[in-house]
Amino acid sequence: MVRNVLYAFEYHKPNMDIRQKELAMNMICSYLRPVEGRLKDVIVEVSKATKIRLDVTLGKQMLNELKFEEFHKEDLGSDNDEEG
Repeated sequence: MVRNVLYAFEYHKPNMDIRQKELAMNMICSYLRPVEGRLKDVIVEVSKATKIRLDVTLGKQMLNELKFEEFHKEDLGSDNDEEG
């Protein structure tokens, strides 16, 4: 896929300088990532042309699947001026 994009740049934009091509390739490569979990399910549903009705329940389920870092109160310190 990356090679095809590079060839497309060379063919369609021969006057584009190498730095612009490099920046464009970096942007394109940033979109390459593993597809898994809920994102995979959504892509499969869209590719099958079936509509997913997004409601509050599904939205909450999707948010619950996100991994958030947990902070402990002791690690954060306090908001007063006293040290101790």
